[in-house]
Amino acid sequence: PVITNIFHITHVSNTGAAFGIFPNAQYFFIIASIIAIAFFLYFLYMYKQKNPAFYISIGLILGGATGNNLLDRIIFGEITDFLDFGINSKLRWPAFNIADSCVVIGFFILALLVVKGDLYTTKLIKE
Repeated sequence: PVITNIFHITHVSNTGAAFGIFPNAQYFFIIASIIAIAFFLYFLYMYKQKNPAFYISIGLILGGATGNNLLDRIIFGEITDFLDFGINSKLRWPAFNIADSCVVIGFFILALLVVKGDLYTTKLIKE
């Protein structure tokens, strides 16, 4: 334990999605991750965004999706979750990793920008 009964570094092999749901679906998540990464890269290529928070959010999403999550699925067939938070042994959040945190924070920032109407896009490539 790093902080007794609150924060532990552990090792959990995960072949599914967040919290271990949909176990043994690594091929689905590899394909879904590649499609999502391609979508965000295409969006970045096609549109100029004036709000720097947008680029931070997309960077977090792409970094998290590509980093530990996609590469580990391709190389090892699973991802490693190692951050374990909770209170005692009864109230524990499922283990997760830093890449998961980046994706969640990135989507949270992006959602805030959308809700607040702070996205100002200009299409760069005309069709």
